[in-house]
Formats: sequence, C-alpha cells, structure tokens
Amino acid sequence: MKKRGQLLSQPFFYISAIIVIGLILIFGFKVIGDLRRTGCNVENAKFLNELEKNIDDMYTNFPGSSEDCSIVNSYGSSKNTCEIQAPSGIAGMCFVDFGNTVNTESIPFTNLKEDLQIIQKGGGDDYNIYFAPKQENCKIDRKRITKIKIKENFCIDFNKKNKIRLENVGRSVEIRKV
Repeated sequence: MKKRGQLLSQPFFYISAIIVIGLILIFGFKVIGDLRRTGCNVENAKFLNELEKNIDDMYTNFPGSSEDCSIVNSYGSSKNTCEIQAPSGIAGMCFVDFGNTVNTESIPFTNLKEDLQIIQKGGGDDYNIYFAPKQENCKIDRKRITKIKIKENFCIDFNKKNKIRLENVGRSVEIRKV
C-alpha cells in the first residue's frame, strides 16, 4: 500500500520532467541556430579575406600584370591558381562605383537592386562591394576595398560559373567580370 505523500509526488515528477525536456529542446534549437549563423559568418569572412588577399597580391605586382580569378562553389574545382570559394549563404555580389552611372535594371538580385536605388538617390556612398544574401539569417555587410578601381559596375551570381580579372593599373587594381 502506498502512502498518501507518494501518490501526490508522482504528478510533480512528470510535470517537472516535461518542463526540463522542453527547456532542453528550446535551448538546443537556439544553440543549433546560433551555430549555423556562426558557420555562415565564418564562410563570409573567409571569402572576403581570400578576395582581399588576391587584390593585395595583384597590387604588389608590376603595373600591367593581370590574373583571372574563378569564384567557385566547391573546393578544388579547377587548376586555376586564383580560386575563391563562394560562401553558401550569399546569392551573389555587385561591384559598384557610384562615380559611374549605376544601371540598377541590370542587377539580378531584387533586394540588392532596391537598396542600390535608394543609395543612388541619396547620392551614393563610400562602399564598393554589395552582397545579396540567400538566407535572411546569413547577412554580410557591404564592404569598401580601397585598392580597387571599378571601371564598369557589374554583379556576380554565385549560382553560375564566374571569373573576375584583377589587373594592376599602377596605383590601384582594376576589377572586371570576364
């Protein structure tokens, strides 16, 4: 025969177990989401570092030298010496110089097109690289690289094969789509 206190303690045990399991699940989903966001940020930082390293390398070369760089979606896809791994959370990027006329109709990314139209109406800004995120939780801020010169504004869609040409033109590195 069970005592009266033992009968009342069982429901509290089950209720507390359900609460603990619920908290573990909520905390686990939060940690997994944060981990995915961190992975995306690491990919973006690695991409920017590789791009800047290749621009810096070209900047130190003799004027007139050039190199074509492939932007690829997987590691080791070609034998090209200049190969940059595209981040998975970003759909593409645009190189924009507001000193040149920006034709926003040629931009394939809707959200980026709207942002650049607003910036252009405001007279432009100091940045020269803009990114179109693929996922809402994986964003990368616009960037300014001082050593590049953009002769003609262009965009790169990371879902396609892309090449950019880096050419040392003396005091800067000209970048264009190949």
